[in-house]
Amino acid sequence: MPLRQQWNVMVWKVRGINSEEKTLAIKNAVDACGCNVVCLQETKRASFDASFVKQFCPKKIDMFEFVPSVGNSGGLITMWMSSVFSGTTIFSEQFALGVRLTSMQSNDSWMLVNIYGPCAEPNRSIFASWLFDLDIPDRED
Repeated sequence: MPLRQQWNVMVWKVRGINSEEKTLAIKNAVDACGCNVVCLQETKRASFDASFVKQFCPKKIDMFEFVPSVGNSGGLITMWMSSVFSGTTIFSEQFALGVRLTSMQSNDSWMLVNIYGPCAEPNRSIFASWLFDLDIPDRED
């Protein structure tokens, strides 16, 4: 039986990442869990750059993709260690960010989808319709 690689992924609905207290809380959580990948939802940020990401992630988590917030809600960011994975964005939409991660060690590949489902209308209904209409293949070719 082949040895299966295990990766540690941290997922957190942060409800905003625009304060020093929040960036410190995220930094402490990332440091404590020793994760290879971090997915944050409801960032409430229109943009990210490397210098901002370094405020709450260790240097080893050096790659990221994000979906900007719309106004003061939503926003996603997926971050990973380039020494462990290469990453390719498969899709980026208002409610979801899909990234294909490929192991630098074994060349195993998997898709990670970071999703944010808003609770308030009208975005809640828009998200529900988007999710209902999603075409998810039952296998990869």
